[in-house]
Amino acid sequence: MGWQTRVYGESHEGRPAAVLEDGSEPPPARPDGDGGGAVPGPGDWRICDGRAGASRATRVRAACACGWRGADAYPITRDADGDPRATDLSGVYQDWADHIQQVEARTVPLPLELEGLMQALEEKLESLTVQAPTAALKAVTVLERVAQLVGRDAATIVRAQGIPAHRMATALGRTEKEARALLQRHSSTG
Repeated sequence: MGWQTRVYGESHEGRPAAVLEDGSEPPPARPDGDGGGAVPGPGDWRICDGRAGASRATRVRAACACGWRGADAYPITRDADGDPRATDLSGVYQDWADHIQQVEARTVPLPLELEGLMQALEEKLESLTVQAPTAALKAVTVLERVAQLVGRDAATIVRAQGIPAHRMATALGRTEKEARALLQRHSSTG
């Protein structure tokens, strides 16, 4: 698992990406056959050491699940055994964090009052979870129902207004595919 934010989750999951001598990237890790996770593949920057048929990466850069790639590449530092754990990833992470700030700047802003209410609600629910977990579950159930109803109404209005998927995706900080799936999910609730 790479870097995620609470708002965007897997939509903008960041990770260090191996950069080969020619500036290209090897393919990413492949899923394992039994569904238990990912088997490190030639795109896992830590094992792109040129041994056992793996590509040899000399640099690493920020990569995002949305397809974005950082412009800067940073050197991979390997010890005598080829272990890259000494590599400083702070620049890679900062490039991804800057990308997330750019994504956020393009999204539709929530009214400040609503942001404050949502933050306060989250804090109250976290506290309630410890003090009275069944009450927290009840509150979450009510919130899910409210979200379902409001989501259905919002999806109906978005469709009626003919807002294109690319505009909705930018406003939500998601891919077009995710924006269409979100619209479909909320359109089919009720």
